[in-house]
Amino acid sequence: MQPNFLKYAICGLTMLMASPVTAATVEFSGTVTYMGSYTADSIYVAVVNTAGPTTIGYQALPAGTPPLSIPFSINFDNAGRIAPVLLAAFLDVDHSGFAPDSLDGAVTNGDVLGWYDGNPDPAFLHVDVSRIGLDFALPTAEIHGNIVFAIGQTSADIEAFSIPNDWSRPALKIHSPGPYAIIGLYAGSWGVHGAGPYGDLCYGDPACSSPTVVNLAAGEVRTGIDLDFRVTAVVPTSWGRIKELYR
Repeated sequence: MQPNFLKYAICGLTMLMASPVTAATVEFSGTVTYMGSYTADSIYVAVVNTAGPTTIGYQALPAGTPPLSIPFSINFDNAGRIAPVLLAAFLDVDHSGFAPDSLDGAVTNGDVLGWYDGNPDPAFLHVDVSRIGLDFALPTAEIHGNIVFAIGQTSADIEAFSIPNDWSRPALKIHSPGPYAIIGLYAGSWGVHGAGPYGDLCYGDPACSSPTVVNLAAGEVRTGIDLDFRVTAVVPTSWGRIKELYR
């Protein structure tokens, strides 16, 4: 088992394809709430195209000190759109900004990312009609741990993925060993996956065949979710490898 990154997950939703809709300007509106502890100047609410790495429409709104309750209203043209969309919100705690037409970036340690309808696995929406009352909360649970790099390793991608559905938020980009934190996760069951230059591993199972489940309550901070990449740099010895080494 190897969890998917967000950009792969949303591009693989062919099972949710709908019939073409009548072209119109539609509106998605609702309220995003945040009851956590992190302060930000801005929050971005976006309608994300699941058929490709683009944002159909978004709003940049002032945030501030929580608790937050922020209404949004996003208008966009649904012409030619048959795939469902993801309604997401991004609390820009670390002032890293928002790239609306790219899913190739990563979420840093300071970012809080959530989606409609406020559960580990998002509820995708069709764009045939305007929709009101799309209220959802940003996540408040956290996973903290420590990372050990293999010799020569300079970076790693760390992601939390929902269990059993393998939905994952974008990965943290880690450039040095030491502590890490995923500060925005919904209450539910999660695994933690790491990818490095020598291979992948999961918390509780380096082979990722049976990762340890981390059950989170709303607002819970779980520590000790450590990853040691030294195991990915170990190559098992076999008779064939010995013959190759000493030929």
